[in-house]
Amino acid sequence: MLPQGAQNAIHGPVVCVPSNLNKAASLPRHEDNDLILRVKLKRKLSYKGHYDFKFVNTSHVYDALQYLKENNKWYKDTEIKQPCLTEENGDLLVSKSDEQSCRNKPNDDTTDCCTNNGNDGTSSEENEPLEEYGVQYDTCLQPADIGQEVLDHYFDEVYNLAPAEGMNPVKMLQEKGNEAKCFPFLFPTGKNSFDETRKLPISMNRYFNNRLRNEDNRFAENTNYLFYAQYLSELKQVIDKTQISLRKSGAKEASGGEITAEMLQDKTKLKQMLRKDEALRFLQPIRGTPSFWQNAQKDLFAMLRQLGIPTWFCSFSAAEFRWKDIINAILEKQGDTRAFETLDWSEKCKILKSNPVIVARMFDRRFHLFLKEVILSPCNPIGKVIDYFLRVEFQQRGSPHMHCLFWIQDAPRLNENDEESVCAFIDRYVSCELPGEKDQELHDIVQAVQQHSKKHSKSCRKKGTTCRFNFPRPPSSKTFIVSPKEEKARDVEINDKDLNVSQSETSCLLSKEKEEHNQEMSKTEALNILRQVWDAIQSESFNKLDTEHLLERIGINHSTYEQAQLIVASRQGIVLKRNPNEVWINQYNPTLLKCWDANMDIQFVLDPFSCIVYIISYISKSEREMGMILRQTKVESEEGNLNAHQTMKAIGSAYLHHREVGVQEAVYRVCGLKMKESSRKVIFIPVGENPTRLSKPLSQLQVSKNSKDDDDTANTTEDTEQIWMLNVVDRYIARPNIQEFEQMCLAVFCSVFRVLSKSQVPNKPNDNVFKLRDEKGYIQRRVRSDHAVIRYPPTNISREPEKHYRSILQLFLPYRTENQLKPPEFDLYQSFYETGCVKFKDDSSLHIVQDVVNKNRNLFRKNEDALIEAQDLYDLIGEPTDAWAMISPESERSRDECRRMKSFDIADESVQEEIADLQLDNKPDVAYTIQGRNVSKEEILPILRSLNCKQKEVFYFVRDWCLQKVQGNNVEPFHIFITGGAGTGKSHLIKAVKYEASRILEKICEEPNQLTVLLTAFTGTAAFNIQGCTVHHAFRITRGLPLPYDALKEQTLSPLRAKLENLQILVIDEVSMIYKRLLYYIHERLVQIKRNKSPFGGVSVLAVGDFFQLPPVKQSKNERLYNDNASYPVDYWNDFFSVVELDEIMRQKEDLEFAKVLNMLRTRTDEKPVPDTALQILRECEREGEGEDLHVFSTNKEVDLHNQDMLKYLQKEIIEIPAKDFKKDKASGKLTSLSIPISKSDSDGLPTILLMSKGARVMLTRNINVQDGLVNGIMGTIEQIIEKQRSSENLKAEVCTIAVVFDNKNVGKSVGKPTDKGRIVTIERIEEELRKSGITRFQFPLKLAWACTAHKVQGMTLDRVVVDLKKVFSPGQAYVALSRVTSKAGLHLKSCGTVTFEKKIFADKEVGDKIDNMKTFSTGKAGLTTSSEHESGINVVLFNVQSLVHNVKQMRTDERFINSDAKMVTETWLKSEEKNDTVQLDSFTFSHQVRYDSYSNSSPVTSKLKESSGGGVGVYIKESSTLKTSKLYHTDIEGMVLKVMEKLQILVIYRPQAYPISLFLERLANITSILTVKNDPCIVMGDFNENILKNNGKIQSFMISKNFRQVVTSPTTENGTLIDHVYVSENLDVTTKIIPTYYSDHEAVHVHVKIPSNGLKDVKNDTDVSTPMLAKHE
Repeated sequence: MLPQGAQNAIHGPVVCVPSNLNKAASLPRHEDNDLILRVKLKRKLSYKGHYDFKFVNTSHVYDALQYLKENNKWYKDTEIKQPCLTEENGDLLVSKSDEQSCRNKPNDDTTDCCTNNGNDGTSSEENEPLEEYGVQYDTCLQPADIGQEVLDHYFDEVYNLAPAEGMNPVKMLQEKGNEAKCFPFLFPTGKNSFDETRKLPISMNRYFNNRLRNEDNRFAENTNYLFYAQYLSELKQVIDKTQISLRKSGAKEASGGEITAEMLQDKTKLKQMLRKDEALRFLQPIRGTPSFWQNAQKDLFAMLRQLGIPTWFCSFSAAEFRWKDIINAILEKQGDTRAFETLDWSEKCKILKSNPVIVARMFDRRFHLFLKEVILSPCNPIGKVIDYFLRVEFQQRGSPHMHCLFWIQDAPRLNENDEESVCAFIDRYVSCELPGEKDQELHDIVQAVQQHSKKHSKSCRKKGTTCRFNFPRPPSSKTFIVSPKEEKARDVEINDKDLNVSQSETSCLLSKEKEEHNQEMSKTEALNILRQVWDAIQSESFNKLDTEHLLERIGINHSTYEQAQLIVASRQGIVLKRNPNEVWINQYNPTLLKCWDANMDIQFVLDPFSCIVYIISYISKSEREMGMILRQTKVESEEGNLNAHQTMKAIGSAYLHHREVGVQEAVYRVCGLKMKESSRKVIFIPVGENPTRLSKPLSQLQVSKNSKDDDDTANTTEDTEQIWMLNVVDRYIARPNIQEFEQMCLAVFCSVFRVLSKSQVPNKPNDNVFKLRDEKGYIQRRVRSDHAVIRYPPTNISREPEKHYRSILQLFLPYRTENQLKPPEFDLYQSFYETGCVKFKDDSSLHIVQDVVNKNRNLFRKNEDALIEAQDLYDLIGEPTDAWAMISPESERSRDECRRMKSFDIADESVQEEIADLQLDNKPDVAYTIQGRNVSKEEILPILRSLNCKQKEVFYFVRDWCLQKVQGNNVEPFHIFITGGAGTGKSHLIKAVKYEASRILEKICEEPNQLTVLLTAFTGTAAFNIQGCTVHHAFRITRGLPLPYDALKEQTLSPLRAKLENLQILVIDEVSMIYKRLLYYIHERLVQIKRNKSPFGGVSVLAVGDFFQLPPVKQSKNERLYNDNASYPVDYWNDFFSVVELDEIMRQKEDLEFAKVLNMLRTRTDEKPVPDTALQILRECEREGEGEDLHVFSTNKEVDLHNQDMLKYLQKEIIEIPAKDFKKDKASGKLTSLSIPISKSDSDGLPTILLMSKGARVMLTRNINVQDGLVNGIMGTIEQIIEKQRSSENLKAEVCTIAVVFDNKNVGKSVGKPTDKGRIVTIERIEEELRKSGITRFQFPLKLAWACTAHKVQGMTLDRVVVDLKKVFSPGQAYVALSRVTSKAGLHLKSCGTVTFEKKIFADKEVGDKIDNMKTFSTGKAGLTTSSEHESGINVVLFNVQSLVHNVKQMRTDERFINSDAKMVTETWLKSEEKNDTVQLDSFTFSHQVRYDSYSNSSPVTSKLKESSGGGVGVYIKESSTLKTSKLYHTDIEGMVLKVMEKLQILVIYRPQAYPISLFLERLANITSILTVKNDPCIVMGDFNENILKNNGKIQSFMISKNFRQVVTSPTTENGTLIDHVYVSENLDVTTKIIPTYYSDHEAVHVHVKIPSNGLKDVKNDTDVSTPMLAKHE
């Protein structure tokens, strides 16, 4: 995926590797049809990356396979083994019908059917036939305990599949039906693929073009198909062009002999004849290849030679997110009625990604309409365009950009016209103005797309300067041209950094007047003047002035300012007219910008050197690296002695392996959209003594040879001529014998006329069409377009004079035969050119050859000499550094930012598959592993079980909110503040919410791993503890937070949007350290990211923290979140957040007395006495700690003294480490080292001097890598101090790195080196700018840490700590220090006394008052109503537990079930021999019915159900109750009866999804008729696997017909379905309530049956249920 726009791209070839259908491939399949798995498809299991990551419903996969088997010819022989009625193991097996698999018998141990069980290598059960419906299939892909695996994968895990691992790629072009096999969802019937036989044949390119442009959107919307089509069409071209290139050769051998047909059919001769460069050039016709663009570059050079230097260089960027027409077109195509204005960035991004074909085609159409209707219009917005050249280029964000050269009629030239004329011309068409209110539309466009970011990015500072794009640009009251002195341009030691794209010898000369002015002013004076101007434009007051008044204010005139610019200029360039407030604006043309509505660049081309740089540095810039790879491949092939055919295939393979194509570029290539274009046709003329020619097809030559073998009189000359295809030179020699053509040279002939194919020859006479002699075809005069530009092979007159003169004679001297180019009396072509004369037909006069040649030649060259000179200069000095940064700054900045962010997820580039179609003419089963999340289910379940009531209230509220969101309901974002003392489980709750919310919300994402819940914290330590990131990093928030809000620029915002586009919940830990301005910035960032003006951009916020701890550092009191502050338009804390306080201590449960004391001290204000129990505990903690224990003080001074004492006590060599300080030069941006670092008092960041020693305790003071735990506040011990080797004995050793072993074993897992002592992490100096002094400092981010302040330990959990309270000075300080330990035994207090405790341990009274005034969070949904509230009723819980064995632990700790009288559970998955002890609940008795005992052998369906595993029901009854249960034996119903009293019975049922409803209802009718024989009240409940949320189902209709009503109205599963039904008799008063659970995808249903005070109607004894189907009551 490409950065910024998040468009798709492909790196390397498309390889088709078939899956191995001969071996079973299985995924868990759940009977409820709602099991969603997270599946990663990989090329190899060992790779970290994946090809695709999606949610998979295995039931849907089965249905799709069934359809394909019935309708698709490629799948008809595939046999699908569907395990019938297996909830525990509904695995989907696919195998070839002729393969045999092994079957695992019920209750047998799992065996691996793919391992060798004997010497013959076959399974012992391989001969057993596979039944029509298997019960349990175990393969090497399948774990033994499928029930557990289904649960684990549903909640936690990721299935990693590599179904094609070990298989070989197929030849896509040769395999029949490959396209239909690769894309069965596009070709469901397997027909109409590209290789089908058609009545009217169609080329592959045209086929794919039609597919993508078709009204059927499926092909255009499928990115994989698009890349497949593009790759296959290119692959076909590579193969075809290889065959054509093998027919190319010179007409003569190296010895001078003529080539014959026999030679072309001889492989040895063919290898010798093949041109050395043809191996690369054969890729020229393939669009987008380096050869293609190199050919375009040559065409452009020919245009320059013939047409002269162009006037303008322009580039036009894409802005799909601004252009309504593109997005509206896609929405209309998709039938989406949303308005453009209502879409946020992420929604636009998804829309644009959904149909790249429309996006690319509409950009192409938009630009060509823009070119025709605007640029080339009679209005002439940039002058009258007489010629143009353009190419499309795809930057790293995947969108096309147009780069153009325009030739303008009567445009002035710098060396031909005076500077004033040139500047006036530029001013006429180019502007840097920030338009006023009169043109608000243009003003908005300029501000949106033409302003360079005032915050220089890494791309700006890439070359060690402040901004390599030269922003801000100098202000000027008029446009003028600056040129360096002549000596600078001629200096032998040319510095690339001082060269600009417009530099050349011919334009470096200064006028006499300017030279005299320059001598009057020194360079130092000039620099001072420019610094004054620079300082002035930084001031806001000066910034409002125009340039003329600004210069006047600082005491200089424009002439002096211009002189200063001329003196310091190191390159030739143009200083454009602009005011101080326009120095950040990139130049533009107002008309073009307003019409294009996206970023553009326009540059006046100063001289030939500029042209050379434009073309070489950019026209083929992006293809250079690929070109180098292909050339290296050619060299290696030649060294390997490969023949011509092998060499070309090797190069073709290298190109296909290294190509990198974005999705829109793929559209351009497949759909035939123009990638380059010019106003004139460029014709190549193959001149020279032995030019490359194309032979006739070898098959034709073979036929011709066979026919001539019988004719011994065959003429050798005729044979030689007949083997070659006609070229333009042959046709020129065969031009008509009429006056018009007599004195026409080859160059004019090619420029004026074009060759017609047979189909283009008109039937009627045409004055512009001429027939060539000797039946060599027809030509037509170019009347609809300008004359073509000619291109011919370059020659060097000094090295090869004869080749040169032969070439120009052949081009520019009219001739009829080759002999006329050098008559017999002349030995040399040069002699004939210089001294020869010629006569033409019907003209008796003699013409001097040199005059004729020069006259014709001058028609085709305007700046040839200047261009050659400029190219020689370019070859001498190379490409100027960052040439393109000055040509097209915004385009290059965007390119560089994207390149820096780009990260392809290539699994293992060291392994490259062979491209099967380019090759010159079994392994293990489908691989399978499981990859867990960051927090696995095993890790999270204990946390979830331990949640207390308040934690569960929040947890289930958030869970319900997520489910509502996933089900498409419109739910309002929540804003909850969770507070509580230290150790009340705030971090545990964060982990629980993160796990559950991420698991649920990822279902609405396109890919499972997209971010939906973001964990953040103020400090790096807290962020690492919750496995999150800091707030500042997450939202790209810098130190200073100016008001009004400083919005992010698009280059920074785009990747942030791509990362957070699916964000639904933001968690902020340590919210007490967040202040109002920071919260306001978080809100504004989210508004900007989500394009939603709701609070926090519509994102829900869970804030966690304790305001009784320390407040934000260095912030005023009114910046605290709970206080009012009129500086902000909305109070985003007090107006939106509601509070829930956790008050149950979780951390110190072993020492509850100590925990209670901490809670007392947390909220105790200074006016209240310290309770006696607290004083007693504190006095017991007054004791000495050990030296290595962390000491906590209140002031930095105390900390420093203790650390220095401990450093001396260590008695090891103390090393002094001074900081490295650098001063940045404002003009050059270069850093100059200071000999002595500035003093500590002047610095505000890293220390001036560090005192360190081996064994010293240290703390990291900056966030280096939050994910790896290298965060501010983490502590460790120095293991080693590494110094550089001294170059001299007198020099002081310099410390280069410090090795630290950190206390936390989880720190440094990525970068640390494991040792016996722990992971050693190497710490290096970091760079930091000291804000107050403008100094850049390099220093180690470490400090001594035997002691630290209370502020530093906030958020830490420690085993032991020594606390000194004597100098506590702020509320909460003492509490933070005391509450860091996990028990009283770990707390050591320095001698304080009661008075100190009373004075120093206190809280801020205002905090308590503010929290009390906050809205209280409450949902009332978490708990059950108690039995006391329903004294006359019965409470029953219905719950699909999905494996009782695995979930009984969760049920035991779920207090919401305690008050029920009975628990009815379905899908117990128990076996008949399972002991009840393993699933027992306290105070309840348990009985259950297994599946095997429920079904009879009365039908095939029930017989198979009987043998299948899973299912089952069970009932828990309170030991104190009189309830009784009955089992249903062999009734074909999985159920049990609960007898509440003689007058009420409850039937609990589980219906497997595979149980046909009609048959199930027959059996159910039998049961219900017995239970209601005397109209006794009855309840039927259970999991019926029929969703009745929207419509009545068959089961519900049946029950209604039996006088039952269904009383559950809300969804009972996470997927929003209602499949757990409760049917009650009409005369019963029953209420239900949904109880959410986290350990099953079903929710529990609480059923309360109200019993009237007079009881239920009595029933006679003979109505007691007693039938053979019911067992005795238990």
